[in-house]
Amino acid sequence: MKIFKDIFGLYYIHNMADIIPKSVEELKINNPSLKEGSIKAYKGQLKSILALNEWITKYEDLFKSPKEIIKSIQDSDKSMNTKKAYLGLLCSLTRGKALSEDKEMVKSYSIYVAEFEDLKREIEVESIKQKPTNQEAILKDLTMNGLKRTLYKHKKDYKDNKDIEALRMYIVGLFHIHFTLRNEVPTLSFTDKHLDKDTGEWRKDNYIVCYSRNNKEMIINKNKVRDPSNLLHKARKEKIPTDLNWGLNKWIAEKGHTKLYEGENSGYTKLIKRIWKHKKLELTSSLIRKLYATEIRMEHKGKLEEELKACEKLDHSIEVHNKEYILYFD
Repeated sequence: MKIFKDIFGLYYIHNMADIIPKSVEELKINNPSLKEGSIKAYKGQLKSILALNEWITKYEDLFKSPKEIIKSIQDSDKSMNTKKAYLGLLCSLTRGKALSEDKEMVKSYSIYVAEFEDLKREIEVESIKQKPTNQEAILKDLTMNGLKRTLYKHKKDYKDNKDIEALRMYIVGLFHIHFTLRNEVPTLSFTDKHLDKDTGEWRKDNYIVCYSRNNKEMIINKNKVRDPSNLLHKARKEKIPTDLNWGLNKWIAEKGHTKLYEGENSGYTKLIKRIWKHKKLELTSSLIRKLYATEIRMEHKGKLEEELKACEKLDHSIEVHNKEYILYFD
């Protein structure tokens, strides 16, 4: 037993003699083939966890306030890998009883596992951090909202001069800002039809569906990661926001259902670069996607839920996301 003194001067007992044997017993139940070396390592980790949480006086306390224990681990000066080991131990201790549907243990297990996965991913990210290339360096002081604001020059040019090219640049720029597309814009066909899933027509191509003047939807069936012939691939559907809807209404009034761009892929890349030329920025769809991914990572500090949302919007896996899209500026 170990005696501690709290801030009020009261003494209480830290019953390691009870906590550690019970913990080892639980670990052996969950993993009968556990080796002596592993048991010794777990005992050392558990002693460290108890030292960070002197309020724990019995075995059951390990599972009553998981968030408090997690905070003590997070606030410690231990390395990320050591913190990961502590959380892994707590996951192992709660796993067995969680699987037996002990409600309190299920809750504790879920909390420990979520934190463990977040830290595991953070460690993985640290190991693959990529510094920006010279081309990517221009993103350092940019934001998605900032890029969006620069598009209003093109909107004004259209309003003042009926400049169709300015209108095109305004619309294309908004597609890339709102939906972080690759180069799908040239494939978007206008249609007034309510696309019928039963006919299979909705799976043929990519569309801007004009349900009404104020209600439009983008449907992506085919791109780098979607194959319309694969029935397991679901279409990406996005409601057109107000500013983009305004631009599309003007385009339809001027050009009918003519596509926003028709020509070679290289020409479309040059079009994107022209959009921000007035700000002396040479951007591509890939750079805009990387800006968005990096912005989300920094804003939400790598929380898994937000990262998965970003991956869904970017249409790629978490592995690609971490390895190719997150930039770290000095």
